[in-house]
Amino acid sequence: MRRPIVAVGDPHGDWQPLLEVCQRVRPAAVLIVGDCDLSRPLRETLAPLWEAGIRVRYVIGNHDVDSPAWFANLVEDHPTGNLHGRAEEIEGVTVAGLSGIYSAKIWFPKSADENLGPFFWSRGEWLRKHPHLQRQRDVGARDGRGLPIKYHGLIFPEDHDLLAEIGQAEGADILVTHEAPPTYRYGFRGIQQAAEACRAKLVIHGHHHQSYEGVLPNGCKVRGLARGEPWVVQL
Repeated sequence: MRRPIVAVGDPHGDWQPLLEVCQRVRPAAVLIVGDCDLSRPLRETLAPLWEAGIRVRYVIGNHDVDSPAWFANLVEDHPTGNLHGRAEEIEGVTVAGLSGIYSAKIWFPKSADENLGPFFWSRGEWLRKHPHLQRQRDVGARDGRGLPIKYHGLIFPEDHDLLAEIGQAEGADILVTHEAPPTYRYGFRGIQQAAEACRAKLVIHGHHHQSYEGVLPNGCKVRGLARGEPWVVQL
């Protein structure tokens, strides 16, 4: 029998609802939509899931890059759990991920009438065009390339390119995002385009802490999750 998959809305440090659901349903995997706010490393925080053999996968939320410690406790502690820009098969279901949110300074594909940029296609391009910032000491913690970690919480067109590659290959059944698609009143057309690019049948998102169901124009289902809300995935 196929084991279920559980998705969870932005935990913001409260993991108890997820742990209780996992103890009850014993899923194959947990999908976190970002904004973990981890005061301790992820593998320590969710030790019962590791002990039970439950896979933990995530995308990065905008608040996960607010603190170098939060970023390290998530991304550096469990790098193989990061779904951003890649796809993974779990219990016969292909799951892809897209981290971050859109920014008017980078790219703002809100709607057909409100589409700013893209001003930078990639994080590498941003670095090349801001060499002076690489020499400053007050722009926050950086990754190994010298990129401020906050740019791992923003969506660049290069991230959509990765999803398009997935769509050209096997495609994805589920796209996990932090940002919302236009089924939510503050959502973005860009997420709809991302879902179309990877041929997703279901988008699961957080960020706005609203629990709802929706459908995109192409028939792709959408599930928005409230803060810390566990949901047994239903395709």
